[in-house]
Amino acid sequence: LTKFEKKTGRDVAFPEAHLRLNDICGSYFTTFREWLKFKKLKRMESFGKLFSLRGMDVRDILLDEWESGYWGEFQFCKLHGLAMARFLQELKSSHSIITYGELFAQNRSAYHLSKLASPKSQFVAIQHAMNVKNKMSSYFREREFSQKDKFDHINFSPAPDKFLVQGPQYEEIVSEFFEPSKVRIIGSVKYDSFSVPQEHKDELCQNNSKVILIAPSVNDYQYIIDCFSCWENKDGWDVVLSPHPATNLNEIRDYQEKKYPNLKISYNTTLRTNELMATSSLVVTGYSTTAIEASFFGVKAVRFRNLGTFPLFDYEVVIPVFYDGPSFIEWFEKQNWESNED
Repeated sequence: LTKFEKKTGRDVAFPEAHLRLNDICGSYFTTFREWLKFKKLKRMESFGKLFSLRGMDVRDILLDEWESGYWGEFQFCKLHGLAMARFLQELKSSHSIITYGELFAQNRSAYHLSKLASPKSQFVAIQHAMNVKNKMSSYFREREFSQKDKFDHINFSPAPDKFLVQGPQYEEIVSEFFEPSKVRIIGSVKYDSFSVPQEHKDELCQNNSKVILIAPSVNDYQYIIDCFSCWENKDGWDVVLSPHPATNLNEIRDYQEKKYPNLKISYNTTLRTNELMATSSLVVTGYSTTAIEASFFGVKAVRFRNLGTFPLFDYEVVIPVFYDGPSFIEWFEKQNWESNED
């Protein structure tokens, strides 16, 4: 935080520093009490029958997923919301807060508790990445939200006051469940243009080598590296990993070096992922939207996906998906890497 503050010349706040001991203890105590109630409900057949999709009983899947949240995620959500509320409470004035939180579940506690602490403060959500209708964490139902600005989070879900989206596609989707008058298009704040300065190309493409860019999201680096571990270092190819800003680079590097010490990967934090992407020959990712963004630059992309997890995106013909390393290597060897055409 100190480095960021010096680099940007901006004041940096750390809301979690405003948490109190009783906030932390209270979040764990209430979560434990809720877990006991859940265990009781779980044993009731009438409760289990509620978990049905088109006549198919899916309680075993959904109830286990629900219960897993009691072991950390629910506490995180509560403390995230409490931290923001305490922060606003100590400011003693209303503010406009710009957030990437969208309508994600972990941010709803912040919307709710912050409004209790600072009713006149406004939350403006910016579309975080590419969202589609089949992406469950970004598509909802109109009846989940109050369309009359009623502060009633018992019957309605907390939400931001405004929603800024990248383009007409998601604007149309959001307007199906969120008040259309509160939605505006602002374009992508990630890309000012699709051109990359020549010095960036020279910095990355040393010795005229081709580059494979590994671009993990926040929680998928382990299985990406696991799948990529069968890669044998090839002449004329460099492998570069660009970490997500919210991840710990040392953690990723330690995992790779301890588990796959012979895997040659360089870690680049001096250039942004999109700058690296534009000068690469192949982008390897998990559930990051960089796989789609690579097509803007005419760069091939693949996804590594972990078996047993729900995909976040519809299958794209131009973005192959691999569940194991050998399948990826077989595909790689068949490609014409002298051009970006298949």
